[in-house]
Amino acid sequence: MPSVRSSLALLKISEHEWDHLENAKTLMHIMKALNLDYCPSEEALTSAPGRDLILFVVYLVDSLPGFIPKTTVEFDWRRPSNSENTGTLNPVHKLWCGYVR
Repeated sequence: MPSVRSSLALLKISEHEWDHLENAKTLMHIMKALNLDYCPSEEALTSAPGRDLILFVVYLVDSLPGFIPKTTVEFDWRRPSNSENTGTLNPVHKLWCGYVR
């Protein structure tokens, strides 16, 4: 996954329309870098009613969790062979299950 941290740092909080357009351009650049297939136009991002932007936010909420890095957690201890382990890894609170060899 490409790093977008430096691009996100360019976003500005402002009341000026030209800053809003620059933020929209930056957002579109980030979305292209992430290969996200849907991005509203700059004009839509800056002038669309809130109810229309909600659909865009729903798309992001659905798409962005796929970019959370996944990793293998290795535990180094001795147990009887073919023991089964279960537990919860925080902060995701998802149950994991595995076999120890």
